[in-house]
Amino acid sequence: MAKVKSPKKPTKKPKVTARVAVRVARPNITSPVANADVPPGEDLGVSANVNVGDLRYQIELTDVTGDPPFPTPFVTDATVVGGVATGVIPAAQLPAGHTFRIRVLVNPADGSTPPNLDHTITITTTGN
Repeated sequence: MAKVKSPKKPTKKPKVTARVAVRVARPNITSPVANADVPPGEDLGVSANVNVGDLRYQIELTDVTGDPPFPTPFVTDATVVGGVATGVIPAAQLPAGHTFRIRVLVNPADGSTPPNLDHTITITTTGN
């Protein structure tokens, strides 16, 4: 009687997953410095180093004087050149004797994937 060979089971190939480089935006506000006292009634330049320069960024200013709820933030688009996002907060947004939160973030219209980071600092206008 001849020996019958059973067919070999196909070997499974290992699953290969592609690695995709994830670029998480990490803005870092460099001007003004955190906890700075700034003059009221003057335009305030805001600068932040950004590690992902092909995204759009926004600057938010929220008056956090007093108790919550705080008013809706003032939002302006930043300009990115050479890894630095810059923008100006108009003088009219900075009355004397107030405390503000400045936040630099990726423009929400550019999506939230990957979950990008933001940077927030607090400043105070002098006076009153």
